[in-house]
Amino acid sequence: MSAPRQKRTGYAVLSLLGASSLALGVVGLAQGASLHKGLWQAGAGESSGDWTVVSNAKMSKVTALSNFKCNRMNAVIPGSLVIHPDRSFSYSGRLKGQAGHITSKGRFTSATKAVGSTVITKGSCNSGKLKWTAKPLTSPVPPATPAPNSGSTYG
Repeated sequence: MSAPRQKRTGYAVLSLLGASSLALGVVGLAQGASLHKGLWQAGAGESSGDWTVVSNAKMSKVTALSNFKCNRMNAVIPGSLVIHPDRSFSYSGRLKGQAGHITSKGRFTSATKAVGSTVITKGSCNSGKLKWTAKPLTSPVPPATPAPNSGSTYG
């Protein structure tokens, strides 16, 4: 009776190892996919946030989403931010070029989507938690140049 039990335990261990390897492989693929490089945007209009993904480990030119409750200008974060191996990023500190404190954190959930939140404070003013979703900003396709009229000259 003990031989069949050992045999089943062996299969169970192999099955568990196989499932663990598969799960780790799927997570590795998801986290290993390269982030879309270039300009990203959270929200729309003047209050939107944007940044440039330089590599899977760095983002620069970061402007956080804002409701302008506690800041008079765009909420610019000084310097660049590190994108950690788990695809998270955060900043807590002074705003660039104006009084106030910002706490912003987020995480890339895929190569083309990030989610997070921002809070801006200045004195007793608190913006409240602003949740956002960001995606790469793709520029619109420029209109085609019309073909010149026959007989026209361009100088």
